[in-house]
Amino acid sequence: MDQKGILYELNELLSDDEVMDEQVMVDLDVHKSSGPSTCFIVAYREEVEEQLRERAGEFFHVVEIRRGQARA
Repeated sequence: MDQKGILYELNELLSDDEVMDEQVMVDLDVHKSSGPSTCFIVAYREEVEEQLRERAGEFFHVVEIRRGQARA
């Protein structure tokens, strides 16, 4: 991820519609950067979520976008 925060990166990935901060459900500040190359966004199938959680440990954060069924 760039140094512009989660919301910026979501809008870059999901360029069809603008995602507003009130649509993003996550326990992190969507505007704040934690510095270059400190995190990344992964889109995944639901059946692999447990494996991702196990590997990432405390660094795993689910980001949900309230606009239908999108989940990143």
